[in-house]
Amino acid sequence: MKVLKRVIKITLAIVVLTGILATAACSAGGGQGARIDEPAPGFTLKDLDGRSVSLSSFKGKTVFINFWDSSFEYSTDDIAFLHELHEEWSQTGEIILLTIDTEEDADTIKAFMAEKNYSFPVLLDRQYEVAGKYNVNYIPTTLMIDKEGRFKFKVEGPFRSRTAFEKQIAGYLP
Repeated sequence: MKVLKRVIKITLAIVVLTGILATAACSAGGGQGARIDEPAPGFTLKDLDGRSVSLSSFKGKTVFINFWDSSFEYSTDDIAFLHELHEEWSQTGEIILLTIDTEEDADTIKAFMAEKNYSFPVLLDRQYEVAGKYNVNYIPTTLMIDKEGRFKFKVEGPFRSRTAFEKQIAGYLP
């Protein structure tokens, strides 16, 4: 009987501790985080070369942000066509693609980028600073900020194809 009481106490303590930690994790991002059609939370992150990149430097441009990780197959499926779009968008400079990796170190990502011959910008968010502001809970996640700086949409999960992605964003492009 004493063993059963002890197991119940331990189980109850674990449940309470889990609830406390979950509440703390949810509130760590500053409350509810980014909201659709409201000003996008600003951020500054380091790129693969250690340079600071701020969202504010793209004011007046449409910005797509893709959270990814080179070790997730679904994430890299999106990256292949996002690289193509980045190449096209770079010609006009009106649409910016930023990718954010939350897990890997710069050397791992650089090796992946070199192997695939990708040139899009990659920012590092190892502390989940930006991921928390935008309530990113799944990799890949893609979001868009319009040229007025408003957070317009977030899509969790991979796109099946470039066509599927282009259909999703069609109404938002300048």
